Amino acid sequence: MPIYKLGIYKKDQSIYFDMEEFKNIKANDTLKEIDKFTMQFETESQLIEYLKNNNIYRQEKNNKIHILYNNGDVKRLPVLYFDSRKYMDVHYLRNLIQSYSKDIVFLEKLANHYSLGKSTYNPQLTNITAIRTYINDVTHSSTGESFYSQALNNILDDIIIKAAFKINKNTGEAQENYRGLRDLALFTKKYTEDKLKKEYEDARSNTTNGFEYNEKFEEPGFAPNSEEESMYFNYLESLVDEESDYAFENGKSR
Repeated sequence: MPIYKLGIYKKDQSIYFDMEEFKNIKANDTLKEIDKFTMQFETESQLIEYLKNNNIYRQEKNNKIHILYNNGDVKRLPVLYFDSRKYMDVHYLRNLIQSYSKDIVFLEKLANHYSLGKSTYNPQLTNITAIRTYINDVTHSSTGESFYSQALNNILDDIIIKAAFKINKNTGEAQENYRGLRDLALFTKKYTEDKLKKEYEDARSNTTNGFEYNEKFEEPGFAPNSEEESMYFNYLESLVDEESDYAFENGKSR
């Protein structure tokens, strides 16, 4: 089992944070423990400030923090913050994924996501094939419209189950697969944020009778003027183009 540490990724020599001496910080060795710790913070800057105050972060300038682990060479995963907590709830994640059952773009990206890698055995292979068959049926239907399928509903459920759980070969019992759940949660979170960002930008660029569209865009599910809505708009304003954190992109994690 890999040992995970918070740190700074560098090609020549990565820097690992020594947190074991701080008994109040339970973020040692396991990915789940580290996520539980970092998801207390809303932003990376808050995390860095906390680590500096505890004399853990000793860099002269703020470098991006990753979760590092060894798998032949140093690999990295993105750090999760407060806005990731709901995605790590398997019930919330299931409801969100099921809400995308008619979203062909999401289904295509999901199938592509689980097609990455060189594993000789892919537990999602049957589900990938079924999703692509569904997409083909929809795109070649006479009406060209998406239709609901109970079978697709079951396929999406099975994807979640196979991502979040694994079978112990010795006992035959199902066990938590936290890394798999985390991977699916990050994939869904990124898709959702990209989708909402596009809807927001489309709303802002919309014009009526030559006048700029100035009506405030409300993300579905956020109560108007709520703290959650405010946090979401702060997130949109902080978006920058940079190298993706997502380890599953380009098959890096496989």
